[in-house]
Amino acid sequence: MPGGQRRKPGRVFRSFMVQAADPAGRSALLTKQPGELLIRGPHLCAGYWNNPAASAAAIDADGWLHTGDLAICGEEG
Repeated sequence: MPGGQRRKPGRVFRSFMVQAADPAGRSALLTKQPGELLIRGPHLCAGYWNNPAASAAAIDADGWLHTGDLAICGEEG
């Protein structure tokens, strides 16, 4: 962002869980630390149609979708 400004996308919808994970996507980071945005919830897709390899690359065994986006989770969510 110009001038180093950050945007807040808003609050997480109640049925979803989000976290910022370490670069390997193995563990959640503490509040205010940048990491990959992971999303999990009942409204999330189950995978890519007829493409199990792409599904396995994007959604881990615990059901977290690895977005590839950088995020910082604030104290308020």
